[in-house]
Amino acid sequence: MSQGPRPKICHISTVDISMGILLKNQMLYFKARGIETHAMAAPGRYVKELEEAGIPFHPVPMTRIISPAKDIVALRQMVEILRRERFDLVHLHTPKGVLIGTLGGVIARVPWIFRTIHGFYFNVNATPAAQLFFVNMERVVNRVHHTVFSQNREDIPTAEARHIRKARDIIFLGNGIDLSRFDPARLDPERTRALRLKHGIQDGDVILGFVGRLVIQKGMRELFEAFCRIAPKRPNLKLLLVGDVDHDKPDAVPPDRHVPAHLLDRVIQAGWQDRVEDFYPLMDAFVLPSYREGFPRTPMEASALGIPVVATDIRGCREAVEDGHNGLLVPSRDVDGLVRGLERILDDPALRRRLGQGGRQKAAAEFNEVEKFETVYREYARIFGLD
Repeated sequence: MSQGPRPKICHISTVDISMGILLKNQMLYFKARGIETHAMAAPGRYVKELEEAGIPFHPVPMTRIISPAKDIVALRQMVEILRRERFDLVHLHTPKGVLIGTLGGVIARVPWIFRTIHGFYFNVNATPAAQLFFVNMERVVNRVHHTVFSQNREDIPTAEARHIRKARDIIFLGNGIDLSRFDPARLDPERTRALRLKHGIQDGDVILGFVGRLVIQKGMRELFEAFCRIAPKRPNLKLLLVGDVDHDKPDAVPPDRHVPAHLLDRVIQAGWQDRVEDFYPLMDAFVLPSYREGFPRTPMEASALGIPVVATDIRGCREAVEDGHNGLLVPSRDVDGLVRGLERILDDPALRRRLGQGGRQKAAAEFNEVEKFETVYREYARIFGLD
Protein backbone atom coordinates (compact mmCIF):
# COMPACT_ATOMS: atom_id res chain seq x y z
CA MET A 1 0.00 0.00 0.00
CA SER A 2 1.07 3.57 -0.53
CA GLN A 3 1.53 4.74 3.06
CA GLY A 4 2.14 1.93 5.57
CA PRO A 5 -0.87 -0.08 6.65
CA ARG A 6 -3.42 2.63 5.92
CA PRO A 7 -5.17 2.43 2.54
CA LYS A 8 -5.18 5.67 0.60
CA ILE A 9 -8.30 6.28 -1.49
CA CYS A 10 -9.83 9.08 -3.53
CA HIS A 11 -13.49 9.72 -4.30
CA ILE A 12 -13.96 11.36 -7.70
CA SER A 13 -17.03 13.22 -8.95
CA THR A 14 -17.61 15.83 -11.63
CA VAL A 15 -18.16 18.86 -9.39
CA ASP A 16 -17.50 19.59 -5.73
CA ILE A 17 -21.19 20.02 -4.85
CA SER A 18 -21.49 16.23 -5.01
CA MET A 19 -18.62 15.96 -2.57
CA GLY A 20 -19.98 18.58 -0.20
CA ILE A 21 -23.62 17.49 -0.14
CA LEU A 22 -23.70 13.82 -1.13
CA LEU A 23 -20.35 12.33 -0.16
CA LYS A 24 -18.80 14.35 2.67
CA ASN A 25 -20.27 12.33 5.53
CA GLN A 26 -19.35 9.08 3.78
CA MET A 27 -15.75 10.18 3.33
CA LEU A 28 -15.56 11.29 6.97
CA TYR A 29 -16.86 7.86 8.00
CA PHE A 30 -14.04 6.14 6.11
CA LYS A 31 -11.50 8.60 7.51
CA ALA A 32 -12.67 7.80 11.04
CA ARG A 33 -12.17 4.09 10.27
CA GLY A 34 -8.51 4.68 9.48
CA ILE A 35 -8.62 5.10 5.69
CA GLU A 36 -6.79 8.09 4.27
CA THR A 37 -9.57 9.64 2.18
CA HIS A 38 -9.19 12.33 -0.49
CA ALA A 39 -11.64 14.07 -2.86
CA MET A 40 -11.27 15.09 -6.51
CA ALA A 41 -13.65 17.22 -8.60
CA ALA A 42 -14.04 20.56 -10.31
CA PRO A 43 -13.60 23.16 -7.54
CA GLY A 44 -16.35 25.35 -6.16
CA ARG A 45 -17.97 26.55 -2.96
CA TYR A 46 -17.45 23.28 -1.05
CA VAL A 47 -13.66 23.00 -1.30
CA LYS A 48 -13.01 24.98 1.88
CA GLU A 49 -15.59 23.00 3.83
CA LEU A 50 -14.09 19.69 2.75
CA GLU A 51 -10.54 20.73 3.55
CA GLU A 52 -11.55 22.11 6.94
CA ALA A 53 -13.10 18.71 7.65
CA GLY A 54 -9.70 17.10 7.01
CA ILE A 55 -10.40 15.78 3.49
CA PRO A 56 -7.64 16.80 1.03
CA PHE A 57 -9.17 18.15 -2.17
CA HIS A 58 -7.60 17.82 -5.63
CA PRO A 59 -9.10 20.22 -8.21
CA VAL A 60 -9.61 18.94 -11.75
CA PRO A 61 -11.49 21.11 -14.31
CA MET A 62 -14.27 18.66 -15.23
CA THR A 63 -17.53 19.84 -16.76
CA ARG A 64 -20.97 18.20 -16.81
CA ILE A 65 -21.25 18.49 -20.60
CA ILE A 66 -19.25 16.51 -23.15
CA SER A 67 -16.40 18.75 -24.33
CA PRO A 68 -13.50 16.79 -25.88
CA ALA A 69 -10.94 19.59 -25.58
CA LYS A 70 -11.77 20.31 -21.92
CA ASP A 71 -12.12 16.62 -21.10
CA ILE A 72 -8.60 15.92 -22.39
CA VAL A 73 -7.22 18.70 -20.20
CA ALA A 74 -9.10 17.29 -17.20
CA LEU A 75 -7.86 13.77 -17.91
CA ARG A 76 -4.27 14.93 -18.21
CA GLN A 77 -4.43 16.77 -14.89
CA MET A 78 -6.17 13.83 -13.21
CA VAL A 79 -3.51 11.37 -14.35
CA GLU A 80 -0.76 13.65 -13.00
CA ILE A 81 -2.47 13.76 -9.60
CA LEU A 82 -3.16 10.02 -9.50
CA ARG A 83 0.46 9.22 -10.34
CA ARG A 84 1.76 11.69 -7.78
CA GLU A 85 -0.54 10.59 -4.95
CA ARG A 86 -0.35 6.85 -5.69
CA PHE A 87 -3.82 6.02 -4.41
CA ASP A 88 -4.62 2.42 -3.62
CA LEU A 89 -8.20 2.89 -4.82
CA VAL A 90 -10.36 5.43 -6.62
CA HIS A 91 -14.13 5.43 -6.09
CA LEU A 92 -16.04 7.07 -8.93
CA HIS A 93 -19.35 8.97 -8.92
CA THR A 94 -21.45 10.89 -11.52
CA PRO A 95 -21.20 10.28 -15.29
CA LYS A 96 -18.23 12.49 -16.13
CA GLY A 97 -16.43 11.50 -12.96
CA VAL A 98 -16.91 7.86 -13.96
CA LEU A 99 -15.76 8.35 -17.56
CA ILE A 100 -12.65 10.43 -16.89
CA GLY A 101 -11.95 8.71 -13.58
CA THR A 102 -11.95 5.29 -15.24
CA LEU A 103 -9.57 6.43 -17.97
CA GLY A 104 -7.37 8.20 -15.44
CA GLY A 105 -7.33 5.24 -13.10
CA VAL A 106 -6.33 2.83 -15.88
CA ILE A 107 -3.62 5.12 -17.29
CA ALA A 108 -2.19 5.83 -13.82
CA ARG A 109 -2.43 2.13 -12.92
CA VAL A 110 -4.48 2.61 -9.77
CA PRO A 111 -4.80 -0.90 -8.28
CA TRP A 112 -8.53 -0.74 -7.51
CA ILE A 113 -11.37 1.13 -9.25
CA PHE A 114 -14.78 1.20 -7.56
CA ARG A 115 -17.91 2.91 -8.81
CA THR A 116 -21.33 3.90 -7.46
CA ILE A 117 -24.21 4.14 -9.92
CA HIS A 118 -26.29 7.19 -9.02
CA GLY A 119 -28.68 6.70 -11.93
CA PHE A 120 -28.09 6.00 -15.63
CA TYR A 121 -28.30 8.99 -17.97
CA PHE A 122 -29.71 6.90 -20.80
CA ASN A 123 -32.87 5.93 -18.93
CA VAL A 124 -34.91 9.03 -19.78
CA ASN A 125 -34.84 12.28 -21.72
CA ALA A 126 -32.07 11.18 -24.06
CA THR A 127 -32.04 11.18 -27.85
CA PRO A 128 -31.31 7.83 -29.53
CA ALA A 129 -27.79 9.04 -30.27
CA ALA A 130 -27.23 10.06 -26.65
CA GLN A 131 -28.63 6.75 -25.41
CA LEU A 132 -26.27 4.87 -27.69
CA PHE A 133 -23.30 6.92 -26.46
CA PHE A 134 -24.05 6.49 -22.76
CA VAL A 135 -24.88 2.78 -23.02
CA ASN A 136 -21.67 2.06 -24.91
CA MET A 137 -19.69 4.22 -22.49
CA GLU A 138 -21.11 2.21 -19.59
CA ARG A 139 -20.27 -1.08 -21.30
CA VAL A 140 -16.67 -0.05 -21.82
CA VAL A 141 -15.89 1.49 -18.42
CA ASN A 142 -17.61 -1.24 -16.41
CA ARG A 143 -15.13 -3.78 -17.76
CA VAL A 144 -12.43 -2.32 -15.51
CA HIS A 145 -14.51 -1.53 -12.41
CA HIS A 146 -13.63 -4.00 -9.71
CA THR A 147 -16.68 -3.33 -7.53
CA VAL A 148 -19.91 -1.56 -8.51
CA PHE A 149 -22.62 -0.31 -6.16
CA SER A 150 -26.06 0.89 -7.21
CA GLN A 151 -28.15 3.31 -5.20
CA ASN A 152 -31.24 2.31 -7.14
CA ARG A 153 -32.72 -1.20 -7.22
CA GLU A 154 -34.21 -0.66 -10.67
CA ASP A 155 -30.84 0.16 -12.24
CA ILE A 156 -29.48 -3.30 -11.41
CA PRO A 157 -31.66 -5.31 -13.84
CA THR A 158 -31.31 -2.45 -16.33
CA ALA A 159 -27.54 -2.84 -16.26
CA GLU A 160 -27.87 -6.53 -17.08
CA ALA A 161 -30.52 -6.00 -19.76
CA ARG A 162 -28.29 -3.41 -21.47
CA HIS A 163 -25.27 -5.75 -21.28
CA ILE A 164 -23.41 -3.37 -19.00
CA ARG A 165 -22.84 -5.63 -16.00
CA LYS A 166 -24.40 -8.80 -14.60
CA ALA A 167 -26.91 -8.11 -11.85
CA ARG A 168 -25.10 -10.54 -9.55
CA ASP A 169 -21.97 -8.40 -9.85
CA ILE A 170 -23.66 -5.21 -8.60
CA ILE A 171 -24.08 -4.52 -4.89
CA PHE A 172 -27.33 -2.78 -3.96
CA LEU A 173 -26.45 0.21 -1.81
CA GLY A 174 -29.52 2.39 -1.51
CA ASN A 175 -29.18 5.90 -0.15
CA GLY A 176 -29.51 7.61 3.19
CA ILE A 177 -29.27 10.83 5.14
CA ASP A 178 -27.97 11.97 8.51
CA LEU A 179 -31.01 11.17 10.65
CA SER A 180 -29.56 13.11 13.58
CA ARG A 181 -29.56 16.25 11.42
CA PHE A 182 -33.10 15.73 10.12
CA ASP A 183 -34.62 14.91 13.50
CA PRO A 184 -37.93 16.55 14.52
CA ALA A 185 -36.81 16.47 18.15
CA ARG A 186 -33.92 18.79 17.32
CA LEU A 187 -36.01 21.48 15.64
CA ASP A 188 -35.66 24.95 17.09
CA PRO A 189 -39.13 26.55 17.33
CA GLU A 190 -37.59 29.99 17.66
CA ARG A 191 -35.58 29.49 14.50
CA THR A 192 -38.70 28.33 12.68
CA ARG A 193 -40.68 31.35 13.87
CA ALA A 194 -37.89 33.70 12.81
CA LEU A 195 -37.77 32.21 9.32
CA ARG A 196 -41.54 32.38 8.97
CA LEU A 197 -41.39 36.07 9.89
CA LYS A 198 -38.45 36.74 7.57
CA HIS A 199 -40.22 35.20 4.58
CA GLY A 200 -43.65 36.66 5.26
CA ILE A 201 -45.39 33.41 6.17
CA GLN A 202 -48.57 34.16 8.10
CA ASP A 203 -50.68 32.00 10.38
CA GLY A 204 -53.07 30.07 8.18
CA ASP A 205 -50.76 30.03 5.14
CA VAL A 206 -50.29 26.65 3.47
CA ILE A 207 -46.75 26.20 2.23
CA LEU A 208 -45.76 23.97 -0.66
CA GLY A 209 -41.99 23.54 -0.69
CA PHE A 210 -39.25 22.57 -3.13
CA VAL A 211 -35.52 22.13 -2.45
CA GLY A 212 -33.03 21.90 -5.31
CA ARG A 213 -31.79 23.52 -8.50
CA LEU A 214 -34.44 25.43 -10.44
CA VAL A 215 -33.92 23.62 -13.74
CA ILE A 216 -35.98 21.85 -16.37
CA GLN A 217 -34.85 18.37 -15.27
CA LYS A 218 -36.31 18.95 -11.81
CA GLY A 219 -39.74 19.57 -13.36
CA MET A 220 -39.84 23.26 -12.49
CA ARG A 221 -41.87 24.25 -15.56
CA GLU A 222 -44.58 21.79 -14.58
CA LEU A 223 -44.43 22.90 -10.95
CA PHE A 224 -44.89 26.57 -11.83
CA GLU A 225 -47.77 25.80 -14.18
CA ALA A 226 -49.44 23.61 -11.56
CA PHE A 227 -49.01 26.33 -8.93
CA CYS A 228 -50.55 28.90 -11.27
CA ARG A 229 -53.57 26.65 -11.71
CA ILE A 230 -54.22 25.85 -8.07
CA ALA A 231 -53.16 29.08 -6.35
CA PRO A 232 -56.09 31.29 -7.50
CA LYS A 233 -58.54 28.97 -5.71
CA ARG A 234 -56.39 28.91 -2.55
CA PRO A 235 -55.51 32.46 -1.45
CA ASN A 236 -53.49 31.18 1.50
CA LEU A 237 -51.23 28.95 -0.62
CA LYS A 238 -47.57 29.91 -1.09
CA LEU A 239 -44.69 28.22 -2.89
CA LEU A 240 -41.34 28.10 -1.06
CA LEU A 241 -38.26 27.56 -3.27
CA VAL A 242 -34.97 26.68 -1.60
CA GLY A 243 -32.31 26.64 -4.31
CA ASP A 244 -30.41 28.59 -6.92
CA VAL A 245 -31.43 29.94 -10.31
CA ASP A 246 -28.37 29.82 -12.56
CA HIS A 247 -29.39 32.30 -15.23
CA ASP A 248 -26.37 31.40 -17.36
CA LYS A 249 -27.56 27.81 -17.82
CA PRO A 250 -29.89 27.08 -20.77
CA ASP A 251 -32.06 24.81 -18.59
CA ALA A 252 -32.62 27.42 -15.86
CA VAL A 253 -36.27 28.02 -14.96
CA PRO A 254 -36.56 31.36 -13.12
CA PRO A 255 -39.95 31.93 -11.45
CA ASP A 256 -40.48 35.40 -12.91
CA ARG A 257 -40.59 33.94 -16.44
CA HIS A 258 -43.22 31.36 -15.58
CA VAL A 259 -45.38 32.87 -12.85
CA PRO A 260 -47.51 35.94 -13.60
CA ALA A 261 -46.96 39.11 -11.59
CA HIS A 262 -50.19 38.78 -9.61
CA LEU A 263 -49.02 35.41 -8.21
CA LEU A 264 -45.30 36.05 -8.03
CA ASP A 265 -45.54 37.65 -4.59
CA ARG A 266 -46.74 34.27 -3.32
CA VAL A 267 -43.54 32.58 -4.49
CA ILE A 268 -40.92 32.71 -1.72
CA GLN A 269 -37.42 32.54 -3.17
CA ALA A 270 -35.11 31.62 -0.31
CA GLY A 271 -32.11 30.94 -2.55
CA TRP A 272 -29.29 28.58 -1.78
CA GLN A 273 -29.18 27.43 1.84
CA ASP A 274 -26.59 25.33 3.64
CA ARG A 275 -28.99 24.52 6.48
CA VAL A 276 -31.92 23.12 4.52
CA GLU A 277 -33.14 21.38 7.67
CA ASP A 278 -34.32 24.79 8.91
CA PHE A 279 -36.66 25.19 5.91
CA TYR A 280 -38.55 21.91 5.84
CA PRO A 281 -40.47 22.82 9.04
CA LEU A 282 -41.93 25.79 7.14
CA MET A 283 -43.60 23.41 4.68
CA ASP A 284 -46.96 21.70 4.81
CA ALA A 285 -46.03 19.52 1.83
CA PHE A 286 -42.90 18.92 -0.24
CA VAL A 287 -42.86 18.43 -4.02
CA LEU A 288 -40.26 16.92 -6.37
CA PRO A 289 -41.61 16.75 -9.97
CA SER A 290 -38.31 15.49 -11.48
CA TYR A 291 -37.78 13.86 -14.86
CA ARG A 292 -34.79 11.78 -13.72
CA GLU A 293 -33.34 10.80 -10.36
CA GLY A 294 -30.89 8.24 -9.05
CA PHE A 295 -32.14 8.13 -5.46
CA PRO A 296 -33.02 11.69 -4.39
CA ARG A 297 -32.12 12.97 -0.95
CA THR A 298 -34.69 15.72 -0.56
CA PRO A 299 -37.73 13.41 -0.23
CA MET A 300 -35.81 11.47 2.41
CA GLU A 301 -35.05 14.68 4.29
CA ALA A 302 -38.65 15.82 4.13
CA SER A 303 -39.91 12.41 5.24
CA ALA A 304 -37.53 12.28 8.19
CA LEU A 305 -38.98 15.59 9.40
CA GLY A 306 -42.55 14.41 8.92
CA ILE A 307 -43.32 16.41 5.77
CA PRO A 308 -45.53 14.57 3.23
CA VAL A 309 -44.14 14.34 -0.29
CA VAL A 310 -45.56 14.60 -3.80
CA ALA A 311 -43.05 13.19 -6.28
CA THR A 312 -43.05 11.88 -9.82
CA ASP A 313 -43.50 8.18 -10.41
CA ILE A 314 -40.01 7.55 -11.80
CA ARG A 315 -37.12 5.32 -10.83
CA GLY A 316 -35.30 6.87 -7.89
CA CYS A 317 -38.33 8.69 -6.56
CA ARG A 318 -40.01 5.31 -6.17
CA GLU A 319 -37.15 4.34 -3.84
CA ALA A 320 -37.73 7.36 -1.59
CA VAL A 321 -41.53 7.67 -1.76
CA GLU A 322 -43.97 4.84 -1.13
CA ASP A 323 -47.28 5.89 -2.60
CA GLY A 324 -49.87 6.28 0.14
CA HIS A 325 -47.35 5.72 2.95
CA ASN A 326 -45.06 8.76 3.07
CA GLY A 327 -46.31 10.59 -0.01
CA LEU A 328 -48.06 10.48 -3.36
CA LEU A 329 -46.57 9.52 -6.71
CA VAL A 330 -47.78 11.36 -9.81
CA PRO A 331 -46.94 10.98 -13.52
CA SER A 332 -43.80 12.70 -14.76
CA ARG A 333 -44.12 15.72 -17.12
CA ASP A 334 -47.88 15.69 -16.59
CA VAL A 335 -49.22 18.99 -15.26
CA ASP A 336 -52.74 17.63 -14.88
CA GLY A 337 -51.49 14.70 -12.81
CA LEU A 338 -49.32 17.00 -10.70
CA VAL A 339 -52.27 19.31 -10.09
CA ARG A 340 -54.41 16.39 -8.95
CA GLY A 341 -51.73 15.16 -6.56
CA LEU A 342 -51.08 18.61 -5.10
CA GLU A 343 -54.77 19.36 -4.68
CA ARG A 344 -55.32 16.07 -2.93
CA ILE A 345 -52.54 16.61 -0.41
CA LEU A 346 -53.04 20.34 0.11
CA ASP A 347 -56.78 20.07 0.71
CA ASP A 348 -56.63 17.18 3.19
CA PRO A 349 -54.84 17.98 6.50
CA ALA A 350 -55.60 14.49 7.83
CA LEU A 351 -53.88 12.92 4.82
CA ARG A 352 -50.88 15.18 5.34
CA ARG A 353 -50.61 14.09 8.97
CA ARG A 354 -50.86 10.40 8.07
CA LEU A 355 -48.25 10.66 5.31
CA GLY A 356 -46.00 12.68 7.60
CA GLN A 357 -46.13 9.95 10.21
CA GLY A 358 -45.41 7.37 7.52
CA GLY A 359 -42.43 9.40 6.43
CA ARG A 360 -40.84 9.37 9.87
CA GLN A 361 -41.36 5.60 10.06
CA LYS A 362 -39.87 5.00 6.62
CA ALA A 363 -36.89 7.24 7.32
CA ALA A 364 -36.08 5.45 10.57
CA ALA A 365 -36.36 2.05 8.91
CA GLU A 366 -34.65 2.70 5.56
CA PHE A 367 -32.79 6.01 5.33
CA ASN A 368 -29.97 5.75 7.88
CA GLU A 369 -26.88 6.74 5.93
CA VAL A 370 -24.49 4.95 8.30
CA GLU A 371 -25.86 1.60 7.12
CA LYS A 372 -24.96 2.56 3.53
CA PHE A 373 -21.46 3.66 4.56
CA GLU A 374 -20.92 0.32 6.26
CA THR A 375 -21.88 -1.54 3.07
CA VAL A 376 -19.13 0.29 1.17
CA TYR A 377 -16.64 -0.05 4.02
CA ARG A 378 -17.10 -3.83 4.06
CA GLU A 379 -15.88 -3.94 0.46
CA TYR A 380 -12.89 -1.75 1.29
CA ALA A 381 -12.15 -3.98 4.28
CA ARG A 382 -12.38 -7.09 2.12
CA ILE A 383 -9.77 -6.03 -0.40
CA PHE A 384 -7.44 -4.29 2.08
CA GLY A 385 -7.70 -6.90 4.84
CA LEU A 386 -9.07 -4.44 7.39
CA ASP A 387 -10.90 -5.38 10.58
